[in-house]
Amino acid sequence: MRKPLGANRERGVWGASEASPPPDFLEEPAAQFPPNHLLAPSGLIKLLPVILFTSSILGCTILKETLGFVAQKPKVVIESIRIAKVDLKELKLEVHLSVENPNAFDLVLSDLHYSVNIHDSDVASGIHKDELKVAAYEKKTIEIPLSIQTQNTLQVLGRILFERKPIPLHWQGQANFHSPIGPMIVKFSDQKEITL
Repeated sequence: MRKPLGANRERGVWGASEASPPPDFLEEPAAQFPPNHLLAPSGLIKLLPVILFTSSILGCTILKETLGFVAQKPKVVIESIRIAKVDLKELKLEVHLSVENPNAFDLVLSDLHYSVNIHDSDVASGIHKDELKVAAYEKKTIEIPLSIQTQNTLQVLGRILFERKPIPLHWQGQANFHSPIGPMIVKFSDQKEITL
């Protein structure tokens, strides 16, 4: 006696409407790594701080470049030196420095440290603490009063009067700035001549 077609279909012998799952031997086994391997779970956990740190550095760099915060150091240059007063006890000078901000953000000059020497002899040093705001792409001039006293005054005057030629003043200093991306330190050196 022939069995109806529906009987074999219900048992899934042939003509089944849904595909049968593949045998177990056809399934690809999951990758297995030794415990100390970098791709093992324990290895990935160890790499997590490095990945986060690298991502933060790259993110800050991209952000700075996007916002135009590729900072350049400001320029500090001595423009001129003028003798304001001279006598046997003191030589007063007026020093004009230019401060140029090449950045797209404002800077504030907080203080400026300097030392002056003539023919390798230190004659003056000091700190200028008057804050100065320098806007983006702006150039400003500041005036620093400088006094050379007693023995150093006689030395300078003697060379000016008897050698009859300008005396070179060698300047070295450090300017400290505040900026939106943190402190900026600029070291500078320059030379200007003075004469009576």
